[in-house]
Amino acid sequence: MIIIFLFMTGARLAELINCKIRDLSLTGKDFYVVFNGKGNKTRLVPINNELYNNLKYYLSLFHKTNNPDNYLFYVHHKGHNEQMSEDNIQRILKKYGDLARKINPSLPQIHPHLLRHSFGAINYRAGMSLPELAKIMGHDNLETTEIYAETDFDMVKQAVQNMTKDENTLSKWDDLSEEDKSLVKGNE
Repeated sequence: MIIIFLFMTGARLAELINCKIRDLSLTGKDFYVVFNGKGNKTRLVPINNELYNNLKYYLSLFHKTNNPDNYLFYVHHKGHNEQMSEDNIQRILKKYGDLARKINPSLPQIHPHLLRHSFGAINYRAGMSLPELAKIMGHDNLETTEIYAETDFDMVKQAVQNMTKDENTLSKWDDLSEEDKSLVKGNE
């Protein structure tokens, strides 16, 4: 649940460990989580249906009393629940990242900021504007958000296709040799 939550909200590590049940809005028309981020600034991050369903299931298992003051993610210590430490989150991510790499060795090391960066990049590639992304990520400066806007070749190809709406243009590209393509890419 920690991995899903980090990936689908773009939460910073400190935001994750400080998140309490009261910070979740899972009723009504719109679902969201409230984060108190850097500089004690508050931001709302929408919760999609997949995260909503996972959270509801998680809450039914680990938060039966639904006490709004309980931490969303906690450790049970000496008879009560306590805030989870950053080190514990890192250990959990490493454990499950290592297990995933046994299946797919090409996967990178998983850490909270990688999941945050993935959240930003995916939302940008899905069409979110940089100002919208900056707001949802909690960035004051748009330049900070620009790292999520790094384009790859497939994104450029798609943009050209959308501009020209001419499949012949792309088929000509596809007809080029890999050497010719690398020459064009090298001149970008």
